[in-house]
Amino acid sequence: MIESIFKTTTVLVTFQALIFGLVFILNSKKSKPLVLLGIFLFVYSGTNITWMLQTNFPSFFASIRYIPIVFSYGITPMFFIYVKSVINSFDKKDFFHFIPAIIEFILGLVLFISPNLGDAFYSVDNKLFLLIYMVFIPPLYNIMYAIITIRYVVKQQKIIPNFFTDIEKKRLNWLIITCLIFITDYLLELISSTVQLNTMFDTLMYVFQVLSSGFIVYWISIYGLTQKSLLIENSFTDSSHIKESISPHNGNEKDSPSKKVNHQRETDEDYSKILTFFVDTKIYENKEINIFLVSDLMQIPYKEVSRLINTHSNKNFNQFVNEFRIKEAKRLLSDPSFDKYNFAGIAEEVGFNSRSSFFTNFKKVEGITPLEFKKKMSSK
Repeated sequence: MIESIFKTTTVLVTFQALIFGLVFILNSKKSKPLVLLGIFLFVYSGTNITWMLQTNFPSFFASIRYIPIVFSYGITPMFFIYVKSVINSFDKKDFFHFIPAIIEFILGLVLFISPNLGDAFYSVDNKLFLLIYMVFIPPLYNIMYAIITIRYVVKQQKIIPNFFTDIEKKRLNWLIITCLIFITDYLLELISSTVQLNTMFDTLMYVFQVLSSGFIVYWISIYGLTQKSLLIENSFTDSSHIKESISPHNGNEKDSPSKKVNHQRETDEDYSKILTFFVDTKIYENKEINIFLVSDLMQIPYKEVSRLINTHSNKNFNQFVNEFRIKEAKRLLSDPSFDKYNFAGIAEEVGFNSRSSFFTNFKKVEGITPLEFKKKMSSK
């Protein structure tokens, strides 16, 4: 019964991963992240495909038993590359992450071309080497890359408020959760390979792993479709101008006082334009607002928008937007005609993506919760 569940689930998961992967690759001409995600699903399915060939076509598979489609050293590195493409920081130099996987593929290809050499390689004489190379190192290697990915995402999340609102920060949480699932899965694989388990428990462990892989396929496919590409890494690289712009030694010391006054007047006027734009358009009510959207609509370079907000308000972009949202929320909470709105409705009205985000940011700015503010206004 358990063996039947294992086989059926493996087949379903594998075909689903291949279908998702093919769809992502064929329908993502303008989306590099989705193409890489599709490739990841193919890489992730390699082990299952090999097992299916061995199980269902033993006589046929005997002649191609060393087909190099098991990418033990390529799964989490491939996911890391996908994450870098989402952040828009992937470049050709990142291909070095695939060196172990390429070595693994070349070795498999050599054994595939020369089956007799493969028989000698997988002989009992090489048992210790094979245990280390195929059983113990791959889980540890993939766990290491999962941890590297988590650290990378956390680092980028700290940068997001300079260019996006907190909704984009939360959208990256699924990447961390995926890596935690990878770590759990590979730890279990490592334990099951290390500890002497009875047959029943060993079978249950394999069933859990295939169910886990099925969950990963659906989880990654669903969230991968909704994940937008960001410009965090490039923005972070370019944001050094912000620090330079507010440095007391910034600018040419030979500039005349009149030039400095004119420059200051121009920047004040530009900042006033941004404030007026936010007030007139109420763009802060758009949950998807980011500094690039503001830049495009105002026809001001995003670096300049960032510099002006940082210099004049001493806030990052997220704080700047939330200040407008909180101000509008205070107006609505003070207006009796909006009493029919609950707090979730007020949060939605002013641009917050959730009630909890509204409460957190409101208290951060005002020092009290929206509920306390409303009671205070009612008492007046």
